[in-house]
Amino acid sequence: MTPLQWPADFDLAANQTWWRRYPGGSRRVFERVSDRLRNRAWPGGAVWGDEPARASIAWRICRRVKELYGWPNDHFLPGDPVAIVMHMPWDDLDIVEFVMQIEEDFKIMLPDEEAEKWRTLGDIVDSVIARIRT
Repeated sequence: MTPLQWPADFDLAANQTWWRRYPGGSRRVFERVSDRLRNRAWPGGAVWGDEPARASIAWRICRRVKELYGWPNDHFLPGDPVAIVMHMPWDDLDIVEFVMQIEEDFKIMLPDEEAEKWRTLGDIVDSVIARIRT
């Protein structure tokens, strides 16, 4: 399976004020990515690795992303970009809320510097696992 991608006609780097320039605005981007998720088969736990604890943590995070961002399902992959699944750069407050919920769910602290390095959902899972183990 292929990680989620921006719509082909959308260039994030060129559209930092994209809601003004992108035809249809944020709703169109959300709908197009939602369609991709709806059409994506459930990837199964093996996509997150052989370790059952890792898969369990990953699915909890995926469910939280689905709930907070309103995606149609939680069929995410480790390589799915954080920028897409968390609607970046649109709503920084949702990202703060997500981090706080993950900290509460797993009883950990995630430093801002660590969260700023996340590029994929797999990075988030790795951060949570590392914090749980320390």
